[in-house]
Amino acid sequence: MSKSELWQAFVHICAIKSAKVENAKYAEFSEAVHRDFYRSARPIVLIAVLSGVVLWLTGRIGPGLDFHWGRACASAGALLAGWATWFALADGNNSWGRDRPDELARVGIFRALMWPGILLSVVGAAWWP
Repeated sequence: MSKSELWQAFVHICAIKSAKVENAKYAEFSEAVHRDFYRSARPIVLIAVLSGVVLWLTGRIGPGLDFHWGRACASAGALLAGWATWFALADGNNSWGRDRPDELARVGIFRALMWPGILLSVVGAAWWP
């Protein structure tokens, strides 16, 4: 991932009005990236909370139990990869060339979430007791 992809991703996540967005339609697409980024986090947070409740009720996690870094890494990685996938599926405004700034930002955001997610999942799986 190049620095320009990361910068485009940061600009679109924060909804910063870039000088490159001179077209009103591009500005609308840029706002859609920002909106979809946070909307795609909602189901992942809900899944994380529900998973925590189920694990708490079944006695798999709790204050008196040992903390397992491998399981925590695998869980965090799965949640990040899920968020990246959910965000990628929210894209409905594709162009033929896939070269608009908002589309390049979506690729950068997807990679920024998916790569650490896969890394944490693999490390967590290998660390598993």
